Amino acid sequence: MLLEEFEKFLQSVNLKSYREQYRHIKLVEMDLPKEVQAINMLYKVYWDQKKFLSFEDFYKDCFYRGLPARIYRTWASFITQIHAGYVAESVFCEGTVAMSGE
Repeated sequence: MLLEEFEKFLQSVNLKSYREQYRHIKLVEMDLPKEVQAINMLYKVYWDQKKFLSFEDFYKDCFYRGLPARIYRTWASFITQIHAGYVAESVFCEGTVAMSGE
């Protein structure tokens, strides 16, 4: 059964590890409040730490830490939604739930 197979996959996902690794990194959510945008990091680096990094060096750090964190949050939400769909289909019968990226 697909639900059992997906639940087996979910058991293999170490959410705690991902959460610990990425929870504190919030750099690429452009539409969220400024507390979770790169602006705080800019002040921290250039004002508090007085590190005058080139844009490329600043971006490299921001991108390589921020993108995996953003993708993890999207992925974790997605697999939770997919699991709910499989559970619903196991109750109501296969083909009763429609999902897509649209």
